Amino acid sequence: MNLEDDLRFALRRVEAPVDFAATFRKPPSSGRSYYATAAAVALLALIPIGIQEYRERRQGETAKEELKLAMHVASGKLQHTRELMRKNQ
Repeated sequence: MNLEDDLRFALRRVEAPVDFAATFRKPPSSGRSYYATAAAVALLALIPIGIQEYRERRQGETAKEELKLAMHVASGKLQHTRELMRKNQ
C-alpha cells in the first residue's frame, strides 16, 4: 500500500453505532454527579468575584495609607509654617 491508499483507508467513512447519539443525550447516572458538577461550576463562577473584591479592598487600603502619609506631611509643613509666622511676629 502507498500513502494515498493508507490515507483513504484511515479517512474512510464509517457508520456510527446505533446508540451513539443516545449515549450523549442520556442524563447522568446519579444525581450526585450532577450536583457536584453544578457546585463546581458555581464555585468557579464565584472565584473571580472574590478576587476582584480582594483587589478593590487592597487598593482601598493602599489609598488610605497614602492619604495618611499625605496628611502627615501636610501637617508637618503647616506646623513649620506656623512656627515661622510666630517667629516673624
